[in-house]
Amino acid sequence: MDDHEREVFLSLFRRLATRHGWTLGTYCLMSNHYHLLMRIEQSLSDGMRELNGGFSSYTNARNGLEGHLFRNRFWCELMEDEAHYLQTARYIVLNPVRAGICATPRVAALLRRQAGGGAGGLPRVRQRRDRRSVSADTSRCQTP
Repeated sequence: MDDHEREVFLSLFRRLATRHGWTLGTYCLMSNHYHLLMRIEQSLSDGMRELNGGFSSYTNARNGLEGHLFRNRFWCELMEDEAHYLQTARYIVLNPVRAGICATPRVAALLRRQAGGGAGGLPRVRQRRDRRSVSADTSRCQTP
C-alpha cells in the first residue's frame, strides 16, 4: 500500500463509516494489512465487505493484479472494558514501531495525520469508550 492507496483507503473508509454508523478510535495502515479500532452503531460485516472489496478492486485495477488483496476475512473483537480498549489502542499505534517503520509512536501519529487522520481528517482516539467498540483488522493479530 503506497501513500496514494492509503489516501484512497481513508477516503473510502470515511464514506463507509458515515453510511454504516462507525466512529473511528484509532487506526494503523501498514503495507500489507490495517487495524481499525472503532465503535459501531449499525452493521460491521456489510461495511467491511464494501471496504475490503472496494479497496481490493481499486488496487488490483491500478496495479494490474487479480484476486484477493487481503489473505483473511476481517477479524473483530468486542472491547469489554476501558482497559481492553486502551490495550488494543496501544497495540494498534505501536504496530509501525514494532515493524521498524518508525522509531516512536509520536512519529506514527504524525504519519497518520499526514495520511488524513487527526485535525480535518479522521478523528483521533476518543476519550469515551463503551461496550460497542470493536477492533477490526485484516492480519488476525491478537492484542498482547
